Amino acid sequence: NGIELYNIPEYVIDEFRIDSLDEEQWKNFFAVYEETVDPELRDLQPALNGSYDVAKDLIQFKPETAFRKGVSYFARCYMKKLLQDPQDIISKRRLSSSEGFIEYKFRIED
Repeated sequence: NGIELYNIPEYVIDEFRIDSLDEEQWKNFFAVYEETVDPELRDLQPALNGSYDVAKDLIQFKPETAFRKGVSYFARCYMKKLLQDPQDIISKRRLSSSEGFIEYKFRIED
């Protein structure tokens, strides 16, 4: 099981194909989290570990440990400035929720 991120500008996909990113750098652009019941802890939890793959026009994330049935998750694409300058994605800087992101919530059902 995995999750896919679509509609990424071609120049960003091209940059990902050229540069090899480590997992932490990928998480600065596209991260997946397990949902928490405490809203105050939501932005403090670590992103799930996993592998990233660049396909023709999308990015695929496969978690290190499979998504669990009955559990809610959310994925974030941190993109406020990133889609304007792909070099920002490759940098080591940390991104926070205040810098802008798109979020998608999902739940694995039986």
